[in-house]
Amino acid sequence: MRALGTTLETCNEARKGFNEKSDCVVKALAITTQVDYATVHAMLAKHGRKARCGTWNRTTFAAARELGFTLTEIKHFIYNERCTVRSIEPKLKDGFYLVMTRSHALAVVDGVVHDYTRGKTHKVTEVYRVTRAGEPVITAVAEDGAPVYTEKHVPVPRHAISVKQWLKDNEDCNVVPWGRAAQWVRSTGRSLTTLKVQARKLGIVLA
Repeated sequence: MRALGTTLETCNEARKGFNEKSDCVVKALAITTQVDYATVHAMLAKHGRKARCGTWNRTTFAAARELGFTLTEIKHFIYNERCTVRSIEPKLKDGFYLVMTRSHALAVVDGVVHDYTRGKTHKVTEVYRVTRAGEPVITAVAEDGAPVYTEKHVPVPRHAISVKQWLKDNEDCNVVPWGRAAQWVRSTGRSLTTLKVQARKLGIVLA
């Protein structure tokens, strides 16, 4: 078993200085990248995460990318095996993995879950292998040499975020700069009318 510099214990200790909650992604990303909690916390904040709140996938991907890491989705465990946290642990024997359940994120390193959900039956909804940018991604194989799963790098397109989510991520005191909103609409091909309607529903002013 490899020695880890950033562990669940070091993350739990570091989070005390931030008065955090709902920081499962911060801890999972810190463990899978082996970057300290404070640095990952700051990087996620830079890309839109708000303190004491959950983290959108787009924010996680962007932060990982700037930290120098690539997240590669492994769909086999979702569509073929329908794994739980308990059942997926022995299947991720080699490497660093960011695993998602419906409302939680956790780290798996070399077949060991580093999270309070270890041994539980939370349904796994997403699995990403975490590698340094430029590092070859190794596809796991069974004992007979047959592929166990296929891997595909998942880019983060600008249009992956919904209008409602984008407004929430970019508002400050219920105000979103009109110029920023207009630029986002142009770059994503979204409807300006939809943006205005959604902003009105959320009580956000475009100014």
